[in-house]
Amino acid sequence: MTAYVEERRDAFGVEPICRAIGVPVSTHYARRSRKPSRRELADHELLVEIEAARSGRRRVYGARKTWKELKRLKGAIVRVAAHAAAR
Repeated sequence: MTAYVEERRDAFGVEPICRAIGVPVSTHYARRSRKPSRRELADHELLVEIEAARSGRRRVYGARKTWKELKRLKGAIVRVAAHAAAR
């Protein structure tokens, strides 16, 4: 939601967009200025590791092979987290 508003704020303004999608303006500004959560930071770290695991393989690995490669390189990794972060 925040990205949508930010992409169109110059053309339409924040208040009209928020009114059209039914979100209070204060919610938009609060979401924009908050610090990333621990999960967002962990997902970012996992994405970096996924990109590193896939980079040497001409980026043709699917979810299963990427997960196996991460497991081989890093040890135990939660499969659900890897799939969720890869999406």
